[in-house]
Amino acid sequence: WTAHHIQQCEQRIGQTMLRDEHSLVSFSRDFGGLAHSKPAAVFSPPTTLALQQLIAYADENCLPVTVRAKGLSQSGQSLPVAGGLTLHMDRFDAVHEQEDGLIWVDANASWSALLAATLRESRVPYITPYNVNLSIAGLISVGGVGAASFKHGIAASHVTALEVVTADGKIQRVDAASSLLHACLGGQGQFGVITKAAIQLRPFGRQVRTFSLAYTDREQWLKDLAVFKRHADFIEAFCSPSLQGTKLTAKGRRPFAEWLFSLQVSFEYDDKAPELADFGSDVKPWRVSHRQDEAMDSYLFRHEARLQAMKASG
Repeated sequence: WTAHHIQQCEQRIGQTMLRDEHSLVSFSRDFGGLAHSKPAAVFSPPTTLALQQLIAYADENCLPVTVRAKGLSQSGQSLPVAGGLTLHMDRFDAVHEQEDGLIWVDANASWSALLAATLRESRVPYITPYNVNLSIAGLISVGGVGAASFKHGIAASHVTALEVVTADGKIQRVDAASSLLHACLGGQGQFGVITKAAIQLRPFGRQVRTFSLAYTDREQWLKDLAVFKRHADFIEAFCSPSLQGTKLTAKGRRPFAEWLFSLQVSFEYDDKAPELADFGSDVKPWRVSHRQDEAMDSYLFRHEARLQAMKASG
């Protein structure tokens, strides 16, 4: 994207691009901060028509474009290639109508905005990401996982239709019968620019009970995980080292640790909450660290404080 290309494209579309140094620097990093790449320019289309015109011009002149929603990628996925343009989808953020167990949402609408609309109607997506601030299209472009993925797969598998702008600048609305839909789901923005998506919804239990379980025995941890996969609605599993001190080695004094293995298993319910004993005597955590009941709208936002702390700390 030379200065001539940018000026010529601006004249065709009738919209200016961001080219000042402050804007270009702010778009040269993503949330992860591990990679940096400054765009030649940034274009924020105010309408679908402007988006179509930009894509068509880029295609005609073999110019690279990188789609960016909220910039929450961690390893530079939303950053431009050298000499490329950043297509900032910030104005495509509307949440549309719900009908027949699905909801239409714009590409840059967040999952939290989707939830704000669907929770009122007693519906949620099959998969909600851990970070609900992610954009709809950003997540389904890479698949998208959450605590219910062991049960329902990836977020992209619950998209029934897309509105997409292809490289020739044409807008298409496609469903599961279209190879374009399947290319764009998990396609990392390589096959078209998603402008809208239809997300499947499901009913849910009003309350969620979560058991936080700790294990010192890895094999028991894995056995219990297999049991809970048959019954739970959400599972998060992780392990962490517990520093025990230092010890002498051939390379000098070194710290050493014992590993703890953890499960957070959650169950939806309306009336009677499950008890750990309901899952049989073979379930043997070393310790039940915590048990918690909360409303579904609280549970789905459980990582928000941690993510805000990450954002504040850089």
